[in-house]
Amino acid sequence: MSSDHLVGRISADGLVTVASSGGAEPPPPSSGECKVLERKGFLRRTFKCGHRTRSRYRLRIFGQDSRWFNVKERCAECALEHFEKVVIRCCYCGHPIFPGQPVCLYAEHSPGIDRDWASPIAVPAHRGEMVMVYVGCMLWGCGSGGGFAGHWTESGFKQ
Repeated sequence: MSSDHLVGRISADGLVTVASSGGAEPPPPSSGECKVLERKGFLRRTFKCGHRTRSRYRLRIFGQDSRWFNVKERCAECALEHFEKVVIRCCYCGHPIFPGQPVCLYAEHSPGIDRDWASPIAVPAHRGEMVMVYVGCMLWGCGSGGGFAGHWTESGFKQ
């Protein structure tokens, strides 16, 4: 029988907290490396960005290898440049957070934030005030188990 257990708690204001008492593996290592890994295909294609190169490619984005891309919008170099602008790294583990992925937010004073790559962002708080927070991924075993706050988009955090 497994020794993994989930523990849940509902606060007075209705928020649910779920924690695991075992079995969580930390995410695999991450790095700041971003590059084109390889190109494939006999055919050369002219992409919408105007460059002409092989039709399929794979990228490494912050140490994580992508699937094969076979898109018409951007060549490998332009896609890499685009991802470097819109993908951020988790403030705890450094893994890439792509547009559309769920995220959690951490206060500036939260312990364990790696400020070597994480930069705070401003988000609206109560009464229109802006507060500085750090963005974390929702990978199992990462961070302090912060709750879902919204999604990362190409234009930043959205609730």
